[in-house]
Amino acid sequence: MVSLPSAQEVKDAMASGDEVVAQKLLQILTYGTEGNADGDLSSQTNEACKVLVDAWKDFEELEDSLVDALWLRGCILTSAPAKGGAGGAAATDSQKSLDALTQMIKAVVQVPARNSFYVKLQNNLLPALLDAAGLASEEDLLKRLRIHNTQFNYKQQKYNLLQEESEGYAKLLQFLQSENLEGEKDQLCRLRKILGSFELDPNRVMDLMIDILESKLYPNGAASKGSSIEKPAKNDESIRLLGLLRHLPTEKLPSLLSFKLASPSAISPGLLRTTTLLAAEGLLGRRIISYG
Repeated sequence: MVSLPSAQEVKDAMASGDEVVAQKLLQILTYGTEGNADGDLSSQTNEACKVLVDAWKDFEELEDSLVDALWLRGCILTSAPAKGGAGGAAATDSQKSLDALTQMIKAVVQVPARNSFYVKLQNNLLPALLDAAGLASEEDLLKRLRIHNTQFNYKQQKYNLLQEESEGYAKLLQFLQSENLEGEKDQLCRLRKILGSFELDPNRVMDLMIDILESKLYPNGAASKGSSIEKPAKNDESIRLLGLLRHLPTEKLPSLLSFKLASPSAISPGLLRTTTLLAAEGLLGRRIISYG
């Protein structure tokens, strides 16, 4: 039989770290969801609720530990086989324990707390417990989970090139090639307006910007093949393009550059030095680019 810690014991445990606090909270939850030898659960649940609320209402620092303890106790009750009896009797005991845990969740939720606490409960507790406690609909949660699973695993993450308008690339090329004296904020606004108005693929836009960036770094032609691959010197136009490039999905840049560098015959010293500049500017992250 698990003993019931006092609220003061929980508060004192805070000095020993989150793990000790979580153990105390789990002990309270276990006491409140396990019946005694006589099968009486309601009195233990009420006692546990009182101790839990007393500890929680004065110390919001218990937030993470309490969420972890509620999640763990919920998993134990829903996954472990019911104790004692057989058939319907065992299922009834298991349901009583879940009902007791739900009662304790409701008691905790009634205490005013930060919004982050309710968000963490919704993100961590089992859908059935959230539904029973009135924090969210299990049906809605499962529906959202199915939608997320479909988008993550089955949705084709490719842009529909048929919806693009070729006029947009003409306007984009004119904008990127021009000597623009506007501020960075205004230039970014114009870039987004062109992308949105003509529904341009951001990956193709980055591809075009890399070619233009290379031409701005080497305005008099391609870099010498005999020179070393080193970071090129930046100019005002290249700085402007780099600033705009940072607002596009740069996590796709390594894959894009790997594709551009895939053919040895298409590799130019200028492109290699432009890649060096992008890496030096932190736009390639830590991804490895293969070429040749």
